[in-house]
Amino acid sequence: MRRMKQSKVSVILVSLFILILFYDKSADATEDMRYYESISDHRLLSHAMKEVKTADLNTCTNECSQTPGCKSSNYKITDRVCEMNTAEHVTKPLYLMKEEGYIYFRNPNPKAKARNIEEIENSKPYYKNCAKVKEDQPTAASGLYEILVNGSIKQIYCDMENFEGGWSLAVSISGSDTNHLIRNENNCFNSSYCVPLATGTLVARKMKDTDIHALASHEGTFRFDVTSTTATIYTLFYRLSQGPQMFDAGCDGISCARQIISHVYPYVWEFNCRGIDFGYHVAGSCYKVFDGHDNSECGSPWESSQYHANQRVLYGLCSTTGIFSGLQGNMYVR
Repeated sequence: MRRMKQSKVSVILVSLFILILFYDKSADATEDMRYYESISDHRLLSHAMKEVKTADLNTCTNECSQTPGCKSSNYKITDRVCEMNTAEHVTKPLYLMKEEGYIYFRNPNPKAKARNIEEIENSKPYYKNCAKVKEDQPTAASGLYEILVNGSIKQIYCDMENFEGGWSLAVSISGSDTNHLIRNENNCFNSSYCVPLATGTLVARKMKDTDIHALASHEGTFRFDVTSTTATIYTLFYRLSQGPQMFDAGCDGISCARQIISHVYPYVWEFNCRGIDFGYHVAGSCYKVFDGHDNSECGSPWESSQYHANQRVLYGLCSTTGIFSGLQGNMYVR
């Protein structure tokens, strides 16, 4: 009887031990399923922070695991291109799309993001404007990218297709108000994503001037797409003679930076008698920021070639709304 009891106890203990082992392995398997996840013929879009050539998928995933901020990777099999992403499909499921020839892999052990500005800049996982993304990733698609702007990570819409790409969307201008003349950020979509690309009747949204300066630092060009509710009507370009850091959304008249203008791309810059390096001032105190004619400093009014061809972008004028007069549009910088 005593031996029988001991035998039953032994069986129970062995069973418990096996159950514990099974549970541990099941837990490990669950973790593996959750973290070590790859999906063939899929790609996470709009979150690439870096693109490198690697020998194989394993090298790509190792590269991601060693890069701070890399949460997943897309591996293009034919070209052996490894795209490292700042997001993964669990938190960004809508960005995971079927695309043949790619293997998506979720990083099992993402390194923590840097904790301060110095660490962020030294680790260099983030680009500082859309132009740099385009430079490093020539085939990058238009969409949202995480960009390091003045030490903070922001989501920026990057136009990677028009006018050779690399354009950061900084302001959407409503035809019914003057909120684009505010120097600070205005009506941002959320705390990290200020100006989404929109169609139809545009709502005024604007990044603060200092952030616009940073995004325009690559080339220093300001691009305006004047739009209807269905299409872009025309586009033109400005540069400020002393650099993009002189952009001031609240300036008027001669307090605004000198500028040059191009109605076409590739650029053909136009200017008054002061020359391309010096540029021209916009007219009197009611004229705001950008325009296609000067303040008559050369003895008579100077006007750009398409000024009278309904291709004018006067950023603002007293007693009017939107781009003069009552027009809407988007301002990109590069």
